[in-house]
Amino acid sequence: MVYNVVQWATGNVGVQSLRALLADPRFAVVGGYVYDPDKAGKDLGELAGVELAGATATNSIDEIRTIDADCVVYNALGDSGDAAQCLEDICGLLESGKNVVSTAVSTHIHPEAIKPDERERLEKACSTGQATFHGTGVNPGFAFDAFPIALTSVARRIDRLRVLELVDMSDYTSASIVSELIGMGLSPDTVAPMEHLTDLRWSNYFPCVQLLTDALGVTYDEFVIHHTRAVTDVAIDLPWGRIGAGTVAVRRIVIEALTAGSTTVEYELIWRVSNDAAPEWPSGKAHYAITITGDPTLTCRLDIDSDTGRGTSIATAMSAVNAIPAVCAASPGIKTRLELTNFGGGYFPAAAAPA
Repeated sequence: MVYNVVQWATGNVGVQSLRALLADPRFAVVGGYVYDPDKAGKDLGELAGVELAGATATNSIDEIRTIDADCVVYNALGDSGDAAQCLEDICGLLESGKNVVSTAVSTHIHPEAIKPDERERLEKACSTGQATFHGTGVNPGFAFDAFPIALTSVARRIDRLRVLELVDMSDYTSASIVSELIGMGLSPDTVAPMEHLTDLRWSNYFPCVQLLTDALGVTYDEFVIHHTRAVTDVAIDLPWGRIGAGTVAVRRIVIEALTAGSTTVEYELIWRVSNDAAPEWPSGKAHYAITITGDPTLTCRLDIDSDTGRGTSIATAMSAVNAIPAVCAASPGIKTRLELTNFGGGYFPAAAAPA
């Protein structure tokens, strides 16, 4: 079966989704939404940097809603943008009868993480359009839930599940993400937006611990969040500008989920623009690392590399694209990864080539 798909947005993640949809024989791209009016009317293949696709981009939401499509890959910026507008966009698409896979708003990964009024709005849209909605991503998402859940399938006893995310942000070009959101280059006495993460219940990471509850039956009595930071001794030049000596160059967040007084799940997030600051913390190449302490003890490191773009952007895009067949096959409603038919992804060019 070939799925007719609309691509929404062509930013860092969206362009990777678009390239995948145009290359994968499972999909036919029938339209695309762009925010930049200068991109409207252009061939989607041109926007993806590949051969012409025969489908053009539009910045008309009404036009997108009228397209006959099986699914929309929604890659707008929600966590760092306008999450309320994303909700409206998604609900409009669902009401028009289109299934939606989204990487925009991390709390959408699990319905228990969605505020009740927003969840009701999504559920109503799914019912109206008889469509399915699935939120996904890499972190939050695959690296913090589906990946460790898969590893637990060979565990007998689990004492603690720990996931580390190490991000090298030294090549990031967005000052709004690196400086304004994460807080690199700020005084260590200045509270960065990320440090307002004090209540896990309505945070981007709650969907991950909730999926662990769904899969493993573990429940939590308390969540504890620790914020620490480290400064650079020297000025650092970054793609978007310079941060001064004595300003923040490393951010660290540790999230602990406690059961009966013991930490059962721990997420550690470290974002760096320098490997020289706080050398006692994990440093080096960006990666994810999972340790499941118990019997047996399991350790696994995940590196995401690519010669065609930032690996994590591609992986985020593919977490949505590869879910399309399972989402289209599901009953209407909000579906988590665990509620979809088990699926893999990618395609083998040799198998797709004409005989």
